[in-house]
Amino acid sequence: MNLNELVICERRPFWSIRLRQLLSDSDTGVCETRSLDECQERLVQTRSCLAVLEVHDANLVAIWNWLRVQTSDSPHPNFVVVGHRGLNQFEWSLREAGALQAIFFPRKVAQLAPIMNRCRSRYESEDQSSHDQSFIANSDLDAIWSNLPWS
Repeated sequence: MNLNELVICERRPFWSIRLRQLLSDSDTGVCETRSLDECQERLVQTRSCLAVLEVHDANLVAIWNWLRVQTSDSPHPNFVVVGHRGLNQFEWSLREAGALQAIFFPRKVAQLAPIMNRCRSRYESEDQSSHDQSFIANSDLDAIWSNLPWS
């Protein structure tokens, strides 16, 4: 997983400006996409650990369906949904579809910082544990192999 890039899918740069301000002190880049297809391509290319999706009246159902498909695959990036406050009534439906968080007020964009940190630490620890497991498995295999009667 790419821990240094945040992918955001929105029609016009609004949330990305706020996210860049929020992440200005970190080494995390913000990659803007303008469609779900473009977002999907970017996620496949970079294997980013977090994607932010702008929901609006015209794409609410498409985002909901897209989230359900994306989060059925494993591993998948974490998704946060952002939108205007009139859509906050759909927060729990979007969460049930797979969004980790839903933010409908621009002042609350700071809630993304701890989510990004959790994503990073989770994937860093998964990478470390998979490395440790492969090392243990190889050393166990060598010990077993050396104890076989024909070796």
